[in-house]
Amino acid sequence: MRGTHPRTKRYISQLKHTVVLKFLSILFTFLAVPATIDLVGTYTFGVWATIQSVISWIIFFDFGLANGLRNEVAKQYSKGNTSAAAKNIFAGYIAISLIAIPLCLLGTFLTLVIPLNSLFNAESIDSDRLRISVLATVVFVTANFILGIVNCLFSAIQQSDKLSLGQSISTGIYLVLIYHFQGRGQITIDTLAYIQGFSLLLGNAVLTLIFYWHHPSLRPALCMDSALIRRLITTGLDFFWLQLGTLVLYSSSRLIITHVSGPNSVTQFDLVFKLFTIPTFIFSLLHAPLWSAYTDAWHNNDAIWIRRTMRLSLAVFSVATLVAIGLALFSTPILRLWVGSRAEIDTGLVAAMALYCCISLWLNIFGTFLNGIGETRTQVACAIIAMSVNIPLAIFLGTMLGPTGAVLATSLSLLYSAIVLPIVSRKTIFRGSE
Repeated sequence: MRGTHPRTKRYISQLKHTVVLKFLSILFTFLAVPATIDLVGTYTFGVWATIQSVISWIIFFDFGLANGLRNEVAKQYSKGNTSAAAKNIFAGYIAISLIAIPLCLLGTFLTLVIPLNSLFNAESIDSDRLRISVLATVVFVTANFILGIVNCLFSAIQQSDKLSLGQSISTGIYLVLIYHFQGRGQITIDTLAYIQGFSLLLGNAVLTLIFYWHHPSLRPALCMDSALIRRLITTGLDFFWLQLGTLVLYSSSRLIITHVSGPNSVTQFDLVFKLFTIPTFIFSLLHAPLWSAYTDAWHNNDAIWIRRTMRLSLAVFSVATLVAIGLALFSTPILRLWVGSRAEIDTGLVAAMALYCCISLWLNIFGTFLNGIGETRTQVACAIIAMSVNIPLAIFLGTMLGPTGAVLATSLSLLYSAIVLPIVSRKTIFRGSE
């Protein structure tokens, strides 16, 4: 480690802790899925997965504030200006609370007036229990909206291994509660909503306590600075449009599938999607800490470190791609071992998901760098093109090919971005080294 750049040392230190914590999180998730299907049934699990997908849209309506806050805190922290960072953190809490509270009220109102059984194509589920489950999820998600700020703060100070700790706590609590209810017969969808929401809330609460206990200098400085809030909103809006495009691309598939193929097909989609979290896990393990590291390097004019790290990311991508191909080839015995006969999986869906996984990882290499330096305009343009293509194509191919078609449509809509973002990243890096 002698002679290693301090930024790289921090990265390696995070990596050591993340390996174990990420492994635990993935393990807990994989154990929880078949147990949850046994508790609620394949049909209800498919409806629940769709609800999760739709409600997760709320997270994207922080107008990019979390990512804007992350970059602002990372910039100030890299310069040793913790007092300015603390002021930004307080402004971030105020700004996100001003969005979260009205959003919760709006979500509650919509939950009460929208015919949810029709929206989720869930006519076999009791309407009152479905409404309660969606309402509980809205409340828990918006509460996590505020508590979840701690995730971007840990990332900003290059301690993203703590995010894996929070995930492990949440998934561990969820697994314990699911096992607790096993042997008591099937549970209803509203009980599942309470289990999921409580697990996530407690995980973020623990992380928040850890962050401010170990970093007292970053505790929110009680200073109502409207200029800081305006700057966060301005910076965040760029990320918002990017997040909106991501929302349409990555969260619409389940809703489209449930309408063209039914909730049982969503379960099939969700199982294959979770299977391919393995290469995503390998990639994110090494790649997730780099966003704020890129921010630090960019503001310190360290283009050499950026180029070296980009090459490392490409090497990790190659390994993750090989893992994805291996999973696709051996998916049948793996899925049979994992979930038994709980769901029949189409091999075409597996192949389409493997392609989608590889394209997503490729885009993450360059998206992380561009996000870290605050360059979002090109990504927004690419996202607009992708989402304009994705929804009509997903409906068309989904109607013809089922879940396979919907996943294939998303992959095809991302091809333009997969070509443009590497070119823009390369030009930006070389421009920064001049």
